[in-house]
Formats: sequence, C-alpha cells, structure tokens
Amino acid sequence: HMAKVKSIAEKYGYENPMIWGDMFYKWANHGAYYGKNIHFSNEVKAAYPAGIRLAYWDYYHCHKEDYRQMIRSGKELDPDLIFAGGAWAWVGFAPMNRYTLKTMKPAMEVCREEGIKDIIITLWGDNGRECSPFAVLPSLYAIRQFYLGNENTASFPKEFQKITGESYLDFMSLDDLNCVPNKPIETIADTCKWAFYNDPLLRTCDGYVHEGGAKMYRSLSISYARKAKKSPQYSLLFETASKLAKFLSYKYDLGVRTKEAYDHGDKEELSAVIATYQKAIRALNDFSASFRLLWLKDEKPFGLEVQEQRFGGLKYRLEMAKERLCDFRDGKISNIPELEAKAMDYA
Repeated sequence: HMAKVKSIAEKYGYENPMIWGDMFYKWANHGAYYGKNIHFSNEVKAAYPAGIRLAYWDYYHCHKEDYRQMIRSGKELDPDLIFAGGAWAWVGFAPMNRYTLKTMKPAMEVCREEGIKDIIITLWGDNGRECSPFAVLPSLYAIRQFYLGNENTASFPKEFQKITGESYLDFMSLDDLNCVPNKPIETIADTCKWAFYNDPLLRTCDGYVHEGGAKMYRSLSISYARKAKKSPQYSLLFETASKLAKFLSYKYDLGVRTKEAYDHGDKEELSAVIATYQKAIRALNDFSASFRLLWLKDEKPFGLEVQEQRFGGLKYRLEMAKERLCDFRDGKISNIPELEAKAMDYA
C-alpha cells in the first residue's frame, strides 16, 4: 500500500510522503502505541519503502525518557524521523497552554538532543473546533524556545510581547476557564465545555461541580473584559472569553441549585433559580453572537453550523426547563420526574 501511494505521489511531483507512525509502533508493540524498547523486525524494515517519512506523534508524556525511547525506536524505520507534537486547542472552548508546556518542554529537549529537525505542532479540532487557534499563541512561542534551548520561562512574557505586541500572561490566563477551584492547572480538563452543556434537569455532570466555581467565572468575566481593552489585535478573543465566563457564572452550578430548590419546595428559592435561568439565556445569546464573530474572523464558515445548532438546542432546553420550573412553582404540575430520579453520573 505504501509503495503504491508513494508511486502516485511521485507521479504528481511530490517527494517524501509522510505517514503517521502509530500503526507501525503498534505492529511491533503488541497493539500498544507508546512503550519502551520497541524494536521493528527485519521483515518490517525490509518492507518499509525508502523515501517514506515516518511521523511519531505524541503530546501526552511529561518525561524526557518516554520521548527518547519512542524516537530511537522510530529511527529504526526512518533515520530522518519527523516529530509531531501538539498545542492543546482541542478540548473545548478554552486552550490548555500550561499542559502544552508541560508536555512539549521535554519533547523539544529530546528532539534537539536526538537531532530531530522536522517538527510539526498540531492544533486539532476535535468535536467541533470551539477553541480559537490563536488562543495557543504562547504555546507556539514557548515550544520554539524550548527547542532552541531557552528554558528561562521568566523571559518569555517580554520576548513574546516584543514579537506579537500581546501579553503572554493574558493569553496564558485563557486556560483558567478550565481551572475551577481544586482542579490542578496543568492537567487535561474540559470544565468549561461540560459545564456549558450539562443539562440542569438531568444533571449528568453535577458530580464534578465544585463550590466557588460560579464565583470564579464571575471574576474571570470581569478580568477578560479588561484584557480585551488592552489587546491590540485579539480583543474579540478576550471579549468572547469574557462572555463565556459570564454565561458559566450562571450555568456552572445551575443543576445543583435547581435540584436543591426543587427538593426544598420553597417558592421563593425556586423563583430565584428561575431568574438565573433567564439570566443564563440572555448571557448565552451574548456569547453566541460573539463566538460567531470570532469564528468568522478566524475560520471559514464551514463548521459554524454545528456550533449554532448546539447553542440553539441548549438555549431551547434552558427555556423549557425554566418553563417547567415555573409550572411546578405555580402548581400547574405536581412534579418534575427528572429531578426526582437519581442523576446518572457521566463517568
């Protein structure tokens, strides 16, 4: 198959086609991609066509030895191995720049030490591509610095601003949308996405809600609005983050508050929760409009329809949940079955 693809590429003037390497590592490692002391049989080496570039991709490990072992194994097939790392922009609305630096620092150090010269940094768009690619600008800058051997991260803000005109620390703060209280800031998290879509009647993700999260999002909304005024080129990025945080300040713990108000049967408490639903719906409208502007600024329009259908479904669901709570409060219905059932935990 590879020989056939290579011949087609050559027919049209393309040289050195690249292939993702996990299928070969898995072949040699009993179905597992990552591992240590992986070696390829002479049969595999003989079957591997000359001129095919092997790409080893990895954006998960935090220790140099993991990368070194994989690179040395891959060189058995292709001495001119390509490394593909990642700037984490694919887990929802917010980036994970801190986790990117945690994984790509050891990766770049090993690439430099092992003589890897061709490096790709991926910015995948898993499940909708909600995160602006420009949200990971500090990651792209830092990765390059790590490869060059500059480990003095204290110098990054000044040099980043010199190159981009933007604040390194302000961009790094976009990660905070996923960093609710008690959540480590250098781990994989999609908090702002599950909180965004968590159904307040079914409460699938309420087990992950932390006290103080809504307050944190209120603070972030104010902070990002200030950063938007400071940013020369990316004010819309920060404005959108501000509006997302404002929506989450109402939505983050809405399922928990809904359940508590329902169980207590207190009409005054129910009315306060219902008012929060209305605030959330208005904030969602504001965020949706800003998100659309940012998308059309950064991307082609294709794919925006997926987000708008999701936002529309969420808005309708919030409106219907609010209506049913009103009916319960006003005695038009005797119960809300979803709130009497035990919530099914997402995990």
